[in-house]
Amino acid sequence: RLHEEELQVIDKIKVLDPQDKTLAKRTEDASLVKIRELLRRKESELFGREPHFIEHKLDHKMAKSFIAAAAADTSTAYEISVALYQMECFKEALAALNHAPASAAKDWLRVELLHENKLFLEVLTELSHIEIKYASDPETVYSSLVLKAKALWGLNDRESAIQILEKMLKEKPSHTTAQTLLREWKALSR
Repeated sequence: RLHEEELQVIDKIKVLDPQDKTLAKRTEDASLVKIRELLRRKESELFGREPHFIEHKLDHKMAKSFIAAAAADTSTAYEISVALYQMECFKEALAALNHAPASAAKDWLRVELLHENKLFLEVLTELSHIEIKYASDPETVYSSLVLKAKALWGLNDRESAIQILEKMLKEKPSHTTAQTLLREWKALSR
């Protein structure tokens, strides 16, 4: 409950200074604590024991239990999906996310999970929908371009992937992710 209060205070402060990056980091940290607490409670409820898996990859039976928990309580499905993602249970994270209510965060996480599951054609399809749905958000363009380039790279269309990042960096040269990917990909393409 203390973490919920902390998030409420941070939200109130954000109204005063929405560009403060330290507040965004604090929100993220508090959310991760909330997710860990949720998973600890769920494991305790499901298995009647103290949690031990938070820092380790889940076994198949436990992962299925968390998917079932996401289905049973859709208000926690997004958080469960994020936790499974952090534990590199990408297939299970995608399954849990399917139970979450619609939101922008869900849409973006879905694309990331499709990529992690190497479903590159589905990534491209989802991105075309997201670009339309969130066209008013200026970051949509850059985020979707990076994800599109990553999907094309995964499909072995390396030339197109590199071209997308090069073009993007002409418009936004400070985009760190694009810079890093372009440098790595060019080194691999030599």
